Amino acid sequence: QQYLRYEGIGGEYYSVTITVKGVDHYVERILNTITTIYVSSNMFKGDIPSSIGALEALRWLNLSHNDFANQIPPTIGNLKVLESFDLSCNNLSGEIPQEIEKLTFLEFFNVSQ
Repeated sequence: QQYLRYEGIGGEYYSVTITVKGVDHYVERILNTITTIYVSSNMFKGDIPSSIGALEALRWLNLSHNDFANQIPPTIGNLKVLESFDLSCNNLSGEIPQEIEKLTFLEFFNVSQ
């Protein structure tokens, strides 16, 4: 489970501790960028939008336990700092796009079930 715990707010920046799979990650000085999307178990349906690739600051992405269908969009390769990507328990099909090879920071990738 992931959750956000705000450590402090000051000026244009804020810092946050994010717990991913039981491991705390302290992120310091975030400036108006989305670094985490956690939408597990929300009954989302349809394709994963290709626009997800525009969120280049994204580090943790959890889309698990929904009803996303079809393929992972190739634009996922634009997320160069992505560290954790959970797509488990969806209705995906097809091959994993080759662009996933560009994600050199990726430590956790789950497409099971």
